[in-house]
Amino acid sequence: MESVNTAEVMLRGNAQGNYIAMNTKGELYSTNSPTHPECVFKEIFGTKYNSYQSTLNPAWYLALTKQGEAKSGPKTKPGQRAVSFLTE
Repeated sequence: MESVNTAEVMLRGNAQGNYIAMNTKGELYSTNSPTHPECVFKEIFGTKYNSYQSTLNPAWYLALTKQGEAKSGPKTKPGQRAVSFLTE
C-alpha cells in the first residue's frame, strides 16, 4: 500500500508488483503504471475493517466475493462484507 494523498492510497501486489485499478466499467485489473488515476482509492477506516472507494467513481468500492473473485464496482455498496478488508 502506498499513500498518494490524505486518505488516498494505491494498492500494490507482492508477487508481480502491479497495482490494482478499477476501470470506467467498474472492473478490477492490474497495471504496472502507478501514475494512472484508476489506481487511486480512498481508504475508509472502520472500527474493525477498512474499505477502498474508487476516487474516479465514489459510488464504487474495491470488493472480493466469498470465492475470492473481484466484484464489479456497480454491484458494491458501503457496508457489504465484500468491501470490508482487514489490514496490517
